[in-house]
Amino acid sequence: MSFGNVKTERGQQSLIPDEAPASEDGKSFNGTIEEWIDDLVFALQAPLIVWKGFEKETPSDWKDKATKARLLHLMSREKGEERGLATDLELCFYISQFTLEHPPSHEVGEVYMYAFRKAFGEKVSDAAGLPKVLELESTSRDLYWRARRWIYKQQLEHVKTQAGRQSRNSGKETARVGKNGEEAQAQSTLL
Repeated sequence: MSFGNVKTERGQQSLIPDEAPASEDGKSFNGTIEEWIDDLVFALQAPLIVWKGFEKETPSDWKDKATKARLLHLMSREKGEERGLATDLELCFYISQFTLEHPPSHEVGEVYMYAFRKAFGEKVSDAAGLPKVLELESTSRDLYWRARRWIYKQQLEHVKTQAGRQSRNSGKETARVGKNGEEAQAQSTLL
């Protein structure tokens, strides 16, 4: 099942790929210091995920704003809250670029207005003249959670790739024992 699809001259385009998980299968934050440190490092180093083709048109201050939003989210996160989600601000940035190339579907528009209200607050949302979307319909809610997970997954893959490059460049190699007793190359990650 695909969510947030938009029909364009070039065919149907989805906001996120179909392989993005639909269920809320992220790990919950249980408050261990190790998880908090991992999440803090990630918040500082994760890239901003933008719509393909709009990398050069992305305002330079978006990365700083996204980093600050990640840090604020981390500080305000409650015990038991799902880990592995992009912030509402990052979702707004991604959708805003998506809509430059593709007219948004009802679900995408609803998700954007909902995330915008959460990211910028009620006063800014009202001043912008956006309709009040306080609760999402079922398909929009699924898209909202899937998109936040997918963006986070893309960020995590980039961070892991960068960490692997740094590890290879430093000349340090670490081995670990795999499930079947065979040696496997450990991938150095920041998380």
